[in-house]
Amino acid sequence: MRLGMILGSAFVFGIAQLYAQEPVTKITLEPMGMNLVVGEQGTFKATVYPSNATNKTITWSSSEPDKFSVDSTGKVTALAPISTFPPRYITATDASGKVIQQGYVVVAEAKSNPGGYK
Repeated sequence: MRLGMILGSAFVFGIAQLYAQEPVTKITLEPMGMNLVVGEQGTFKATVYPSNATNKTITWSSSEPDKFSVDSTGKVTALAPISTFPPRYITATDASGKVIQQGYVVVAEAKSNPGGYK
């Protein structure tokens, strides 16, 4: 009987470990912000903590999707100029929706070069 209790306890412990969830506690972005010119692209890199988090899925969004877009990999595309104030942001959100990090985005108008000189 004692052996059955030990094996049963080991089984329950193993199942509990199998289903244990390690939540995301923090997201950092590199860089924290970017300045782009219309037509340029840049990429934010998200790092999820702790490193053993169960679900490291990040969802990206733009505060001004008509001015700059962000894809599922954190790549930002500058679409139209925006001023530096108030700040505009991309947001990286974990799968639970509880942990977020923001990075700022400034988009400048592309300068025309009528003479073609560099």
